[in-house]
Amino acid sequence: MQAMTLVRPNVWSPAESSLRLGVQRHGIPDGRCNVVVPGITFRSGAAISLDIAWVEFKVGVEYDGDHYRTDKVQWRRDNEKRERLRAHGWILIIVTAQNLIDEMSIAELALRIARRLAEHGATIEFEVIAISLEELARKHGYRYDRRR
Repeated sequence: MQAMTLVRPNVWSPAESSLRLGVQRHGIPDGRCNVVVPGITFRSGAAISLDIAWVEFKVGVEYDGDHYRTDKVQWRRDNEKRERLRAHGWILIIVTAQNLIDEMSIAELALRIARRLAEHGATIEFEVIAISLEELARKHGYRYDRRR
């Protein structure tokens, strides 16, 4: 039940969940997962989406697994997406498995995200030491009643 408060729709990979929960444990507000960016499309007219985005602050995070850099078509598509978003004032933070390898790496990533969000007007209560997933779930409203 406690974990259910941390589940989000539109999450397409375990790495995205690790990324989202890892940075939230440092006080990063919950971003929208796999959100279609309003008003920006590929040259083809197809919608552009981001793995995690804070649309109101124009900050997005993209997780790049190894398969993206080895697939020429995907690599070109990602480059077009990033150029179009940056041309519209978006800040993009690119994340790889290396950014999620340990607690220190996640903390450094969370700080980068916090800085970019704060530069665009967000208020961040940054946690230098990550809170536990249980604490995060409590912040999201889960209350365990031992009497049950």
